[in-house]
Amino acid sequence: MHRVLLGLTVCFVACGDDGNRHIVDAPLQTNGPSIDSPSLLPVTLTITVNAMPYAGVHVYFQNTDSSVVAMAVTDVTGTASAVMAAGGYVTAVNPFTTPPFFGGQDELDTFAGVKPGDHLVLHQDTFTQTSFTANAPFDPNNATTYHLEGTCGVNAVLTPPATGGPPTGTVFSNTCATADLMVVAENINGDPIDYIFKKVTGLDISGATVDFTQGGYTASTTRAFTFNNIPLGVTQLTVSDTSVSSLGEVYTTQFGGVTYANAGVPQNFKAPTFAGAVHVVRSDVVAQALGRQHLLDWGPYAPYTVDVASRLLTSISQGPAFDPASHTIAWVEMAGGVTPDFALSSLFANRTNPARSWRWTIAAPRAGTSIALPVLPTDIFDFNIAAGDNVLVSGLITAKVPGGYDAVRANVLTANGPNELVHDATGAITYQDLRLNLTRVERGIARGFTGSRDYTPRRR
Repeated sequence: MHRVLLGLTVCFVACGDDGNRHIVDAPLQTNGPSIDSPSLLPVTLTITVNAMPYAGVHVYFQNTDSSVVAMAVTDVTGTASAVMAAGGYVTAVNPFTTPPFFGGQDELDTFAGVKPGDHLVLHQDTFTQTSFTANAPFDPNNATTYHLEGTCGVNAVLTPPATGGPPTGTVFSNTCATADLMVVAENINGDPIDYIFKKVTGLDISGATVDFTQGGYTASTTRAFTFNNIPLGVTQLTVSDTSVSSLGEVYTTQFGGVTYANAGVPQNFKAPTFAGAVHVVRSDVVAQALGRQHLLDWGPYAPYTVDVASRLLTSISQGPAFDPASHTIAWVEMAGGVTPDFALSSLFANRTNPARSWRWTIAAPRAGTSIALPVLPTDIFDFNIAAGDNVLVSGLITAKVPGGYDAVRANVLTANGPNELVHDATGAITYQDLRLNLTRVERGIARGFTGSRDYTPRRR
């Protein structure tokens, strides 16, 4: 078994924002329902950076036929709103970046299929780094490696002195007033033998010391994982177990090698836990006829059982590609499988005359095998991709979640991981991703479904 880092959150850094924007009045169009209509609640979009309202962002509210309901800017509360019929679009232009100059890149974020009363959210957090010293006790149970992991971006190896004894080290983290940390003593195979879980304060003070030596280790317990009905064509099924606190992910155990022959047979692996922990189990299923799909289940620490075949989605077999004539992103799916609830896609466009490049991300209810982009107003720039523009669809994700698209629409573009899309004590998500030519962190692709930490194991 290999021990890996399996991230459930992605941290995004603002690019050149000074946080100061001028609020500009924009005319309210009249193609939508009356603002005084008693039968419709307004659709609102709130944009924040580091939990602070972000004013001055241009927002378009459009009907399903792209007719403009309203063109507005976010106010001092970071909010723009309009009364509109169900099914339309809300698009923010450069929600986290200043307008580009000479080679910069614009960013567009679109919610499709919105409904009256929606409270849509775009948010971004920036972090500063700090460092602290961590001390842990020596573990005599054949430990070869001591990993310190936890919230606030903590991920470090503590090293025993050359003469032997308790491990210690300097650890870099995000600045946080409170964090949940875990020191895990692992054997030569990377198995978690023992652990110490600790809530700490003061990671916002550079040079602080976090001492784990006051308490002893707790032995890792064994958790049984049973995979029923594994399709015959599955060539790879790897699994991870992540313990999550109210502050975020703490520690992940990764194991692999589950095969068709293992169907119905419990696989036993050790995984650290702590009081109140929610455990997120992610199963990555790879098959030639299925592509790459991911099963995500969360709940309290308990024996885990899943019927693999019954969870798999309709498989994407080709695409995606963008058609300028219809203004759609389209792909091809195979027959069978569970119908997804929604799709997310991101594309990059470049125009030579005038020189401009932009990234456009859209979330939409799953209605067939295409997503129609709105035809945007051209008061800022003509972002509508036309023949002659260079365009690349960089990725497509389809997903099935509890409550469907209605349950996740508000936060789907900025959720830090699929586990944030449902807030119940237990839940399950299935999603598949098709990624092409990704460059840097693709915040535009599902806002945390993929990213620098993604769900892609990085072996130590």
